[in-house]
Amino acid sequence: MPTIATTAADRPIITAEGGTYALILFCSRAELVQIGKLGPLELRRGFYVYVGSALGPGGLRARVAHHQKVSQRPHWHIDYLRPHMRLDRVWYSHHRVRREHQWARLIHALRGASVPAAGFGCSDCKCTTHLFFFAGQPSFHEFRQGAGGPRRLVKAPQRGPPALGSAGCPRALEKAADPKAEGPRYGILTLSLAIT
Repeated sequence: MPTIATTAADRPIITAEGGTYALILFCSRAELVQIGKLGPLELRRGFYVYVGSALGPGGLRARVAHHQKVSQRPHWHIDYLRPHMRLDRVWYSHHRVRREHQWARLIHALRGASVPAAGFGCSDCKCTTHLFFFAGQPSFHEFRQGAGGPRRLVKAPQRGPPALGSAGCPRALEKAADPKAEGPRYGILTLSLAIT
Protein backbone atom coordinates (compact mmCIF):
# COMPACT_ATOMS: atom_id res chain seq x y z
CA MET A 1 0.00 0.00 0.00
CA PRO A 2 1.39 3.48 -0.84
CA THR A 3 2.24 5.67 2.10
CA ILE A 4 1.63 9.35 2.59
CA ALA A 5 4.73 11.52 2.52
CA THR A 6 6.06 12.78 5.82
CA THR A 7 7.90 15.92 6.83
CA ALA A 8 11.51 16.00 7.94
CA ALA A 9 10.25 15.78 11.53
CA ASP A 10 8.45 12.56 10.47
CA ARG A 11 5.01 14.01 11.12
CA PRO A 12 2.33 13.13 8.56
CA ILE A 13 1.30 15.74 6.04
CA ILE A 14 -2.13 14.17 5.74
CA THR A 15 -3.11 12.79 9.12
CA ALA A 16 -5.77 10.38 10.36
CA GLU A 17 -7.92 13.40 11.27
CA GLY A 18 -11.16 13.78 9.36
CA GLY A 19 -11.60 16.30 6.61
CA THR A 20 -12.51 17.06 3.02
CA TYR A 21 -10.45 16.33 -0.06
CA ALA A 22 -10.43 16.88 -3.80
CA LEU A 23 -8.64 14.40 -6.04
CA ILE A 24 -7.05 16.05 -9.06
CA LEU A 25 -6.92 13.39 -11.79
CA PHE A 26 -5.46 13.57 -15.27
CA CYS A 27 -7.02 11.69 -18.19
CA SER A 28 -4.62 11.27 -21.11
CA ARG A 29 -7.10 10.05 -23.72
CA ALA A 30 -10.77 10.01 -24.62
CA GLU A 31 -12.64 6.78 -23.89
CA LEU A 32 -16.02 5.45 -22.76
CA VAL A 33 -16.12 4.05 -19.20
CA GLN A 34 -18.92 2.25 -17.37
CA ILE A 35 -19.43 3.77 -13.88
CA GLY A 36 -21.30 1.04 -12.01
CA LYS A 37 -25.07 1.58 -11.99
CA LEU A 38 -24.62 5.27 -12.89
CA GLY A 39 -23.96 4.25 -16.49
CA PRO A 40 -21.46 5.15 -19.20
CA LEU A 41 -19.22 8.22 -18.92
CA GLU A 42 -17.44 9.61 -21.95
CA LEU A 43 -14.00 10.75 -20.78
CA ARG A 44 -12.11 13.56 -22.46
CA ARG A 45 -8.42 14.40 -22.26
CA GLY A 46 -7.96 16.83 -19.39
CA PHE A 47 -8.29 17.15 -15.63
CA TYR A 48 -11.06 15.79 -13.45
CA VAL A 49 -11.68 16.87 -9.87
CA TYR A 50 -13.51 14.54 -7.50
CA VAL A 51 -14.67 15.87 -4.11
CA GLY A 52 -15.20 13.73 -1.04
CA SER A 53 -14.97 13.69 2.73
CA ALA A 54 -13.38 11.30 5.19
CA LEU A 55 -14.71 11.61 8.71
CA GLY A 56 -14.57 7.96 9.76
CA PRO A 57 -11.76 5.78 11.12
CA GLY A 58 -8.42 6.56 9.51
CA GLY A 59 -9.68 9.95 8.31
CA LEU A 60 -8.01 11.60 5.33
CA ARG A 61 -4.89 9.45 5.46
CA ALA A 62 -6.83 6.20 4.96
CA ARG A 63 -9.15 7.63 2.29
CA VAL A 64 -6.35 9.16 0.22
CA ALA A 65 -4.36 5.93 0.49
CA HIS A 66 -7.44 4.08 -0.84
CA HIS A 67 -7.73 6.45 -3.80
CA GLN A 68 -4.02 6.16 -4.64
CA LYS A 69 -4.44 2.58 -5.73
CA VAL A 70 -6.79 1.02 -8.25
CA SER A 71 -9.57 -0.89 -6.47
CA GLN A 72 -10.01 -4.53 -7.47
CA ARG A 73 -13.63 -4.41 -6.24
CA PRO A 74 -15.05 -0.95 -6.98
CA HIS A 75 -17.28 0.42 -4.22
CA TRP A 76 -17.63 4.15 -4.96
CA HIS A 77 -18.18 5.78 -8.36
CA ILE A 78 -14.61 7.10 -8.25
CA ASP A 79 -13.29 3.53 -7.96
CA TYR A 80 -14.62 2.81 -11.47
CA LEU A 81 -12.88 5.91 -12.84
CA ARG A 82 -9.43 5.49 -11.21
CA PRO A 83 -8.05 2.82 -13.61
CA HIS A 84 -8.48 5.29 -16.47
CA MET A 85 -6.74 8.28 -14.88
CA ARG A 86 -3.53 9.27 -13.13
CA LEU A 87 -3.96 10.72 -9.64
CA ASP A 88 -1.91 13.91 -9.88
CA ARG A 89 -2.50 15.70 -6.59
CA VAL A 90 -4.86 16.07 -3.66
CA TRP A 91 -6.28 19.27 -2.19
CA TYR A 92 -7.33 18.75 1.41
CA SER A 93 -8.45 20.36 4.64
CA HIS A 94 -8.47 18.78 8.09
CA HIS A 95 -11.62 19.47 10.11
CA ARG A 96 -14.46 17.62 11.82
CA VAL A 97 -17.25 19.07 9.68
CA ARG A 98 -18.49 17.59 6.38
CA ARG A 99 -17.62 20.24 3.78
CA GLU A 100 -17.70 18.23 0.56
CA HIS A 101 -20.96 19.86 -0.57
CA GLN A 102 -19.53 23.36 -0.08
CA TRP A 103 -16.36 22.30 -1.90
CA ALA A 104 -18.42 20.87 -4.79
CA ARG A 105 -20.15 24.25 -5.19
CA LEU A 106 -16.81 26.10 -5.03
CA ILE A 107 -15.12 23.84 -7.58
CA HIS A 108 -18.13 24.05 -9.91
CA ALA A 109 -17.74 27.85 -9.77
CA LEU A 110 -14.06 27.77 -10.77
CA ARG A 111 -13.10 29.10 -14.18
CA GLY A 112 -13.37 26.33 -16.79
CA ALA A 113 -15.34 23.81 -14.69
CA SER A 114 -18.02 21.67 -16.29
CA VAL A 115 -20.14 18.70 -15.14
CA PRO A 116 -19.23 15.48 -16.97
CA ALA A 117 -21.80 13.29 -15.16
CA ALA A 118 -24.77 14.33 -13.05
CA GLY A 119 -25.10 12.21 -9.91
CA PHE A 120 -21.45 11.13 -9.80
CA GLY A 121 -20.33 10.57 -6.21
CA CYS A 122 -23.39 12.20 -4.71
CA SER A 123 -26.07 9.54 -4.45
CA ASP A 124 -26.40 10.38 -0.75
CA CYS A 125 -26.89 14.14 -1.12
CA LYS A 126 -28.63 16.82 -3.19
CA CYS A 127 -25.53 18.03 -5.07
CA THR A 128 -25.61 17.86 -8.86
CA THR A 129 -22.27 16.05 -8.91
CA HIS A 130 -19.00 15.63 -7.04
CA LEU A 131 -17.00 15.23 -10.28
CA PHE A 132 -15.89 18.15 -12.44
CA PHE A 133 -13.96 18.44 -15.71
CA PHE A 134 -11.34 21.05 -16.64
CA ALA A 135 -9.59 21.20 -20.01
CA GLY A 136 -6.58 22.76 -18.22
CA GLN A 137 -5.25 22.34 -14.72
CA PRO A 138 -7.65 23.73 -12.07
CA SER A 139 -6.27 26.45 -9.79
CA PHE A 140 -5.75 25.62 -6.11
CA HIS A 141 -5.08 29.29 -5.44
CA GLU A 142 -8.46 30.30 -6.92
CA PHE A 143 -10.20 27.50 -5.01
CA ARG A 144 -8.58 28.43 -1.70
CA GLN A 145 -9.64 32.07 -2.12
CA GLY A 146 -13.24 30.94 -2.69
CA ALA A 147 -13.03 28.68 0.37
CA GLY A 148 -12.55 31.67 2.64
CA GLY A 149 -9.09 32.90 1.78
CA PRO A 150 -5.79 31.75 3.16
CA ARG A 151 -5.94 30.35 6.65
CA ARG A 152 -3.32 27.76 7.43
CA LEU A 153 -1.71 26.14 4.45
CA VAL A 154 0.24 22.93 4.80
CA LYS A 155 2.55 21.96 1.93
CA ALA A 156 3.94 18.53 1.31
CA PRO A 157 7.70 18.33 0.89
CA GLN A 158 8.75 18.12 -2.73
CA ARG A 159 11.49 16.12 -4.39
CA GLY A 160 12.62 17.59 -7.65
CA PRO A 161 11.02 20.43 -9.62
CA PRO A 162 7.45 21.47 -8.75
CA ALA A 163 4.77 19.81 -10.86
CA LEU A 164 2.31 22.69 -10.54
CA GLY A 165 1.52 24.89 -13.52
CA SER A 166 1.22 28.66 -13.47
CA ALA A 167 -2.44 28.47 -12.39
CA GLY A 168 -1.46 26.67 -9.18
CA CYS A 169 2.06 28.01 -8.86
CA PRO A 170 3.94 26.88 -5.73
CA ARG A 171 5.14 30.46 -5.21
CA ALA A 172 1.53 31.46 -4.54
CA LEU A 173 1.24 28.61 -2.04
CA GLU A 174 4.37 29.68 -0.19
CA LYS A 175 2.62 32.91 0.75
CA ALA A 176 0.65 31.07 3.42
CA ALA A 177 -1.21 33.01 6.05
CA ASP A 178 -0.20 33.21 9.69
CA PRO A 179 -0.04 29.61 10.98
CA LYS A 180 -1.64 30.79 14.24
CA ALA A 181 -4.79 31.84 12.39
CA GLU A 182 -7.93 29.94 13.31
CA GLY A 183 -9.85 27.81 10.88
CA PRO A 184 -9.12 24.79 8.76
CA ARG A 185 -5.69 24.02 7.33
CA TYR A 186 -5.74 23.78 3.55
CA GLY A 187 -3.09 21.74 1.84
CA ILE A 188 -1.93 20.41 -1.46
CA LEU A 189 -0.12 17.14 -1.88
CA THR A 190 1.66 16.68 -5.21
CA LEU A 191 1.55 12.91 -5.54
CA SER A 192 4.11 12.48 -8.29
CA LEU A 193 6.67 14.08 -5.99
CA ALA A 194 5.50 13.56 -2.43
CA ILE A 195 4.53 9.90 -2.10
CA THR A 196 7.13 7.55 -0.68
